[in-house]
Amino acid sequence: MHDAVGLTSLSTLVLTSMLALPSVSARVLFYDPAFGDPSLAEAGPSPATGLTPVGTTGTQYVGVHYWFENGRGDKFADPIGAGAGSRVTLHLRGNTSAFLTVWMSDSGHASVELTSRTHAGPEGRWTGYLLAADQELVVAREFVVDSTANDPERVIIFLARSQTEQVDSMSGAREKLQRIAARNASDDESVLVREVERSTPGQIGTYIVHRAGGQTGGEIVMASQAPRAGVSSLPPVISQGRQ
Repeated sequence: MHDAVGLTSLSTLVLTSMLALPSVSARVLFYDPAFGDPSLAEAGPSPATGLTPVGTTGTQYVGVHYWFENGRGDKFADPIGAGAGSRVTLHLRGNTSAFLTVWMSDSGHASVELTSRTHAGPEGRWTGYLLAADQELVVAREFVVDSTANDPERVIIFLARSQTEQVDSMSGAREKLQRIAARNASDDESVLVREVERSTPGQIGTYIVHRAGGQTGGEIVMASQAPRAGVSSLPPVISQGRQ
């Protein structure tokens, strides 16, 4: 089952071509970052990783794929799928080599950096974990899915090909993703598109892709229900692509 939605500003992350961008799903663009060929998204899982591999090397479409797993190894596209009270870990990968940061906030912390700094620079000030293309990363923290969306933990993923585009806080990541998602591609829709895949083996998870090769990412509300209107820190999504 595919729930494909485009982000006008993001949901609870270059210059565009003169030609119209293809009207395809985030999942398709993730698996072929060079050309967006739909056939590559139909490949089966790799015996080595259990995941459908990224089919080409390219940076036209830069995307992140994330999912959750419980202690039994069951995979979920989002916290809602895992259910209230579930203890889960966050898994993710990018379709091209890029610097990644993962941030968390909760009732007692405004910003916690969950990724290490592989190229920290002077005094360790530079954020970003250099993640190889198609490499799975497991965030070293267990999350508990809240039964409400009133004040749950929140996680933001931010992926950038250049470390100079990285951010240094949860609020910085949110603000930058909002600005990026507000930009339109040549079809007058957001440059960021999102798709949720809940059943295909090797592909379960949420995909967020920048359709012009820029920074991408998203915010995750660790709750078993969607935030109430006005509670989400990011604007709502608009429908696009296959349902």
